[in-house]
Amino acid sequence: MNQGRAKNFEAVKAVIERHLPMTCRSADAQMYDTVSDSLADILGRANHLDVHFSGFGVSHDVEEIEQLRRHLSAIQQVASSLSPSTVQDICHADWYRGLPYGEFPNLKDLKYSSILPEVLVHIEQLSLALNELEKNPTSKQRAGKKRNWRAIAVVAKCQKIWSEEHVLEEFRNSGRNPGRLYPMIWHEDYEEQVKGRREFDEAVSLLKPKSAHNDAPGPFGRFVEDVFEVLGITGPRGEPVRAASALRSLAEVERKQQNEKE
Repeated sequence: MNQGRAKNFEAVKAVIERHLPMTCRSADAQMYDTVSDSLADILGRANHLDVHFSGFGVSHDVEEIEQLRRHLSAIQQVASSLSPSTVQDICHADWYRGLPYGEFPNLKDLKYSSILPEVLVHIEQLSLALNELEKNPTSKQRAGKKRNWRAIAVVAKCQKIWSEEHVLEEFRNSGRNPGRLYPMIWHEDYEEQVKGRREFDEAVSLLKPKSAHNDAPGPFGRFVEDVFEVLGITGPRGEPVRAASALRSLAEVERKQQNEKE
C-alpha cells in the first residue's frame, strides 16, 4: 500500500471508529486486526470503483476496452507480417540490451531470448480474455458521465456498513445469533445458520438509511459526509457532496437497475 493510500486508509478507519465504535472489535478474518480495518478497506475499494464492490451493472471503461482491443489486433497484424529474420533480430537485440553497440555479452550470462513470440502469446491470451469479457452485458453498459459514481459507490457501502453493524450490535446485546455471514452446508446446524442469516438480512433491510436531510444530516448523514471528506469526494466544482444528494443518486441507479431486470 503506497503512502497516500495508507494515509487515506487510516483516516477512513478513524471515521468509522468514531461513528461506529463497535467496529473496534477483533476481526474474524486473518488479514485484518479489527473489523474497522476490513470496513476501511471496503470503502477504499468502493472509492476506486472496484467492480466487485461497486459495479452497479455499468462499465466505466467501455471506450477504453474497445480501444485496447483495436490496438492488440493491430499489434498482432503487424507482428505476423514480420519476416523470420526480423523476429530473430528483435530477439538478438534483447540479448544485447544494455550493452554498447558492437559488444557481446559474457557467454555464461547469455540467456536465449524469444521476447517477441512470448509477448504475442500474452497478447493472444489478453485478446481471448477481452472476448470473454464481452459476454458480460455489464461491460457494454456505459456509466453515465454526469453521475458522481465515486459518491454513489461509497454511500452504498456506507449504507450497508451502518445498517449491518447496528443490527449486529442489537443481536449481540439481545443474545441472538445472527448466523454465519456465509452459512456452510456441511455444518450440522446449517438450517439454523440460514434461519439466523435470514433474520439478520431482514433486520438490516429495515434499518438501512434511505435518505438524509440536506442542511441537518443525522448520525448516518454525518458519517457519510465525514467519509466523503477524508476520501476527497467532491462535486464537479470541488464543493462538498451531501449525503442526501448521494442517497438520491443511489436510489435512482437502483431503480434503473430494477426496471431493466423487469
